Amino acid sequence: MLLGYAVGSRGKGDGKAFVATGPTTSADSSLSIPFRTFPGSQPASGASGSSPTSPIPLRQEGRPVGLQWSVKVVDVTRDASAVVRAADPLQNKSAPAGRQYFMATVELSFRGPGSEAPSAVDLQAVGASNFVYRPSRDTCGVIPQRYSDGRSVKSGETVQANVCWAVKTEDVSSLVLIAQPLLSDSNPLYFALR
Repeated sequence: MLLGYAVGSRGKGDGKAFVATGPTTSADSSLSIPFRTFPGSQPASGASGSSPTSPIPLRQEGRPVGLQWSVKVVDVTRDASAVVRAADPLQNKSAPAGRQYFMATVELSFRGPGSEAPSAVDLQAVGASNFVYRPSRDTCGVIPQRYSDGRSVKSGETVQANVCWAVKTEDVSSLVLIAQPLLSDSNPLYFALR
Protein backbone atom coordinates (compact mmCIF):
# COMPACT_ATOMS: atom_id res chain seq x y z
CA MET A 1 0.00 0.00 0.00
CA LEU A 2 1.22 3.50 -0.87
CA LEU A 3 1.46 5.59 2.29
CA GLY A 4 4.01 8.39 2.24
CA TYR A 5 7.18 10.05 1.04
CA ALA A 6 10.06 11.76 2.81
CA VAL A 7 12.92 13.96 1.78
CA GLY A 8 16.36 12.99 3.05
CA SER A 9 19.83 14.36 2.62
CA ARG A 10 21.15 15.13 -0.85
CA GLY A 11 24.36 13.15 -0.32
CA LYS A 12 23.94 9.77 -2.00
CA GLY A 13 21.59 8.90 -4.85
CA ASP A 14 18.62 11.20 -5.26
CA GLY A 15 18.34 11.80 -1.51
CA LYS A 16 14.72 10.75 -1.28
CA ALA A 17 13.14 7.80 0.44
CA PHE A 18 9.61 6.47 0.33
CA VAL A 19 8.11 5.77 3.72
CA ALA A 20 5.63 3.05 4.60
CA THR A 21 4.19 1.41 7.68
CA GLY A 22 4.13 -2.15 6.38
CA PRO A 23 6.39 -4.48 4.46
CA THR A 24 7.41 -3.40 0.99
CA THR A 25 8.28 -5.27 -2.17
CA SER A 26 10.84 -2.72 -3.30
CA ALA A 27 14.58 -3.11 -3.29
CA ASP A 28 14.45 0.16 -1.33
CA SER A 29 12.60 -1.44 1.60
CA SER A 30 15.52 -0.63 3.87
CA LEU A 31 14.52 3.02 3.46
CA SER A 32 11.06 2.52 4.99
CA ILE A 33 10.37 4.55 8.10
CA PRO A 34 7.16 5.27 10.02
CA PHE A 35 4.51 7.11 8.02
CA ARG A 36 4.41 10.87 8.36
CA THR A 37 2.28 13.45 6.56
CA PHE A 38 3.64 16.70 5.20
CA PRO A 39 1.81 19.82 6.34
CA GLY A 40 2.46 23.03 4.47
CA SER A 41 1.95 22.10 0.82
CA GLN A 42 -1.15 23.97 -0.27
CA PRO A 43 -3.12 22.84 -3.30
CA ALA A 44 -5.09 25.67 -4.92
CA SER A 45 -8.27 23.59 -5.06
CA GLY A 46 -8.51 22.90 -1.31
CA ALA A 47 -7.92 19.17 -1.87
CA SER A 48 -5.32 17.69 0.41
CA GLY A 49 -2.39 16.74 -1.83
CA SER A 50 -0.20 16.41 1.26
CA SER A 51 0.10 12.62 0.96
CA PRO A 52 -0.10 9.98 -1.76
CA THR A 53 -3.31 8.66 -0.19
CA SER A 54 -5.09 12.00 -0.75
CA PRO A 55 -3.62 13.37 -3.98
CA ILE A 56 -4.97 16.39 -5.83
CA PRO A 57 -7.42 15.06 -8.45
CA LEU A 58 -6.73 15.13 -12.19
CA ARG A 59 -7.26 18.54 -13.80
CA GLN A 60 -7.04 20.40 -10.48
CA GLU A 61 -4.21 22.80 -9.77
CA GLY A 62 -1.86 22.82 -6.79
CA ARG A 63 1.19 24.82 -5.82
CA PRO A 64 3.91 23.16 -3.75
CA VAL A 65 5.34 25.28 -0.92
CA GLY A 66 8.53 27.06 -1.92
CA LEU A 67 7.72 26.77 -5.60
CA GLN A 68 6.83 29.66 -7.87
CA TRP A 69 4.99 27.28 -10.17
CA SER A 70 1.44 25.93 -10.11
CA VAL A 71 1.09 22.36 -11.32
CA LYS A 72 -1.90 20.55 -12.84
CA VAL A 73 -2.05 17.06 -14.35
CA VAL A 74 -4.33 17.40 -17.39
CA ASP A 75 -4.00 13.98 -19.04
CA VAL A 76 -2.45 10.56 -18.54
CA THR A 77 -1.31 7.93 -21.04
CA ARG A 78 -0.99 4.74 -19.00
CA ASP A 79 0.72 2.85 -21.84
CA ALA A 80 2.72 5.42 -23.79
CA SER A 81 4.73 2.87 -25.80
CA ALA A 82 3.28 3.95 -29.16
CA VAL A 83 3.80 7.65 -28.36
CA VAL A 84 7.41 7.04 -27.31
CA ARG A 85 8.20 4.94 -30.40
CA ALA A 86 6.63 7.56 -32.70
CA ALA A 87 8.64 10.38 -31.08
CA ASP A 88 11.95 8.87 -32.28
CA PRO A 89 11.62 5.49 -34.03
CA LEU A 90 15.39 5.19 -34.51
CA GLN A 91 16.53 5.86 -30.94
CA ASN A 92 13.63 4.90 -28.67
CA LYS A 93 13.53 1.28 -27.59
CA SER A 94 10.76 -0.76 -26.03
CA ALA A 95 10.39 -0.50 -22.26
CA PRO A 96 12.57 -2.96 -20.30
CA ALA A 97 10.97 -6.30 -19.36
CA GLY A 98 8.43 -5.89 -16.56
CA ARG A 99 8.04 -2.16 -17.22
CA GLN A 100 5.94 0.09 -19.42
CA TYR A 101 6.10 3.72 -20.44
CA PHE A 102 3.73 5.96 -18.47
CA MET A 103 3.27 9.57 -19.58
CA ALA A 104 1.55 12.48 -17.83
CA THR A 105 0.67 15.75 -19.53
CA VAL A 106 1.04 18.62 -17.08
CA GLU A 107 0.30 22.33 -17.12
CA LEU A 108 2.96 24.39 -15.40
CA SER A 109 2.16 28.05 -14.67
CA PHE A 110 4.98 30.35 -13.57
CA ARG A 111 3.89 32.70 -10.74
CA GLY A 112 7.27 34.24 -9.88
CA PRO A 113 9.03 37.36 -11.15
CA GLY A 114 11.03 37.36 -14.37
CA SER A 115 11.30 33.97 -16.05
CA GLU A 116 12.32 30.43 -15.17
CA ALA A 117 12.60 27.03 -16.84
CA PRO A 118 9.87 24.44 -16.03
CA SER A 119 12.66 22.06 -15.07
CA ALA A 120 12.80 23.97 -11.74
CA VAL A 121 9.86 21.71 -10.84
CA ASP A 122 10.97 18.21 -9.85
CA LEU A 123 8.33 15.79 -11.19
CA GLN A 124 8.61 12.20 -9.98
CA ALA A 125 6.15 9.36 -9.51
CA VAL A 126 5.67 6.64 -6.91
CA GLY A 127 3.42 3.59 -6.82
CA ALA A 128 2.51 0.60 -4.68
CA SER A 129 5.98 -0.96 -5.02
CA ASN A 130 7.36 2.07 -3.12
CA PHE A 131 9.85 2.79 -5.90
CA VAL A 132 10.30 6.49 -6.72
CA TYR A 133 10.52 7.06 -10.48
CA ARG A 134 12.64 9.91 -11.84
CA PRO A 135 12.42 10.93 -15.51
CA SER A 136 16.22 11.21 -15.73
CA ARG A 137 16.83 7.68 -14.40
CA ASP A 138 13.65 5.85 -15.46
CA THR A 139 13.66 7.42 -18.88
CA CYS A 140 11.33 6.79 -21.79
CA GLY A 141 13.85 8.23 -24.24
CA VAL A 142 12.84 11.07 -26.55
CA ILE A 143 9.26 12.20 -25.89
CA PRO A 144 7.15 14.95 -27.47
CA GLN A 145 6.95 18.26 -25.59
CA ARG A 146 9.28 17.23 -22.75
CA TYR A 147 8.76 19.50 -19.73
CA SER A 148 12.50 19.77 -19.09
CA ASP A 149 13.53 20.91 -22.56
CA GLY A 150 15.42 23.99 -21.30
CA ARG A 151 13.03 26.72 -22.45
CA SER A 152 12.14 29.56 -20.09
CA VAL A 153 8.65 30.73 -19.21
CA LYS A 154 7.79 34.34 -18.29
CA SER A 155 5.79 35.35 -15.23
CA GLY A 156 2.09 34.63 -15.74
CA GLU A 157 2.64 32.20 -18.62
CA THR A 158 1.51 28.58 -18.69
CA VAL A 159 3.07 25.72 -20.63
CA GLN A 160 1.67 22.29 -21.31
CA ALA A 161 4.29 19.57 -21.45
CA ASN A 162 4.91 15.86 -20.88
CA VAL A 163 6.82 13.86 -18.31
CA CYS A 164 7.38 10.14 -18.84
CA TRP A 165 8.72 7.27 -16.74
CA ALA A 166 9.48 3.61 -17.44
CA VAL A 167 7.48 2.16 -14.54
CA LYS A 168 6.99 -1.34 -13.17
CA THR A 169 3.78 -2.72 -14.65
CA GLU A 170 2.57 -3.51 -11.11
CA ASP A 171 2.69 0.23 -10.28
CA VAL A 172 0.62 1.54 -13.20
CA SER A 173 -2.73 1.50 -11.39
CA SER A 174 -1.36 3.07 -8.20
CA LEU A 175 0.98 5.82 -9.48
CA VAL A 176 0.83 9.36 -8.13
CA LEU A 177 2.89 12.32 -9.30
CA ILE A 178 5.20 14.04 -6.81
CA ALA A 179 5.92 17.75 -7.40
CA GLN A 180 8.36 19.92 -5.47
CA PRO A 181 11.12 22.47 -6.12
CA LEU A 182 14.12 20.80 -7.78
CA LEU A 183 16.80 22.11 -5.41
CA SER A 184 14.88 22.16 -2.16
CA ASP A 185 13.88 19.92 0.69
CA SER A 186 10.37 21.43 0.67
CA ASN A 187 7.45 19.17 1.34
CA PRO A 188 6.22 17.51 -1.85
CA LEU A 189 2.70 17.82 -3.22
CA TYR A 190 0.95 14.75 -4.66
CA PHE A 191 -1.25 14.58 -7.77
CA ALA A 192 -3.51 11.75 -8.94
CA LEU A 193 -2.54 10.00 -12.16
CA ARG A 194 -5.88 8.16 -12.60
